[in-house]
Amino acid sequence: MGQIVEKVSEERLISLLESINNRTVKQTKVMIQRRWSVLDSGGR
Repeated sequence: MGQIVEKVSEERLISLLESINNRTVKQTKVMIQRRWSVLDSGGR
């Protein structure tokens, strides 16, 4: 069930969190939206 039933040391907690982090899928999405301004000289 993923439950920890005994006391956990700081080192053990860090290693558990690192192993979970390594198993999770990392998705990074960057979006840049360009908003035209009246002051832009883009000819709009």
